[in-house]
Formats: sequence, structure tokens, C-alpha cells
Amino acid sequence: MKRRKADFRGTVSFASLNAHNNIDLARRDDIWSFYITMLDFLNEKLEWRENREYTISQVKEIKTKCFKSPRKKLWVGSTRDIEQVRTIFNHIESLDYVDCPDYNLIHDNLVEIYNRYEMKVAEVPNPAGGQPTKSYIAVPKPYNQVMDPRYLSM
Repeated sequence: MKRRKADFRGTVSFASLNAHNNIDLARRDDIWSFYITMLDFLNEKLEWRENREYTISQVKEIKTKCFKSPRKKLWVGSTRDIEQVRTIFNHIESLDYVDCPDYNLIHDNLVEIYNRYEMKVAEVPNPAGGQPTKSYIAVPKPYNQVMDPRYLSM
């Protein structure tokens, strides 16, 4: 049974917006936390993680803006062109409190990401001049390195 109000639980950087909004957590919130962790593993630039001094309220505000406009504010780096990242996001966003996530859909899209992309270091010009910085970008793998998903199992 869903509670009307729940205390915040989780790690601020990886918590779902429902946790930030004190809404009772469900399976979808576990998947939101996983999703944010996945973006971090894929070296996506998560604005709320740029400054460790942000308060929990500031993180909530930044996440809210990013999740309302993911193409402009969330998928701005390495995940910008990865369709599977958007597919997983859209699925999680569609879930209500009682819904069971489609774990097969999530799994299949993760396998696709693994199969199709590798992370490469790229130099990014410094707009202020000086030394370029290093960043990661998702680069499609050559076809001969892509594994057939039929041979992968959970």
C-alpha cells in the first residue's frame, strides 16, 4: 500500500525524483537509481554531480530540470546519440507506483549498448584557451566486434 508521504531514502546523486519529493518508493524508483548510475558509468555529464557542495534541494531542482528536458539537459555528452538510453528512460517514465518494470526491455537495451558502443577518450577544446580537456564519447563498434545477442544470457 502506497504511503502518502515518505522520508527521503537513498544517495542524493542517484536517488529518483520521487525520493526527492518524499513520494513512497516503488520498483520504478530502483530502476531510476539504476538508470542514473548507468548514465554515470557511461560517463554522461550529470549536472548535479558537477559540484559536491550542492544541497539536496539544489540537486532536486537540477534533476527536475534535466528530467523534464532530457535531450537538452540530460543526454548532453557520451549518451547523446545512444537510442537505447532514450528507450530505457521512456519506459521508466511511463511506470506508475504499482507497475512492474519490463526487465527484459531494459536488459535487451543494455546488451545493445554494450554490443554497439565503446567509450573512447576525446580531447575537447577549452573555450577559454589553454590545454584541451579529456572527455569520453560513445563510439559505435566496428561490425565485426558486435556480439550476437542470441549468445548472451542473463
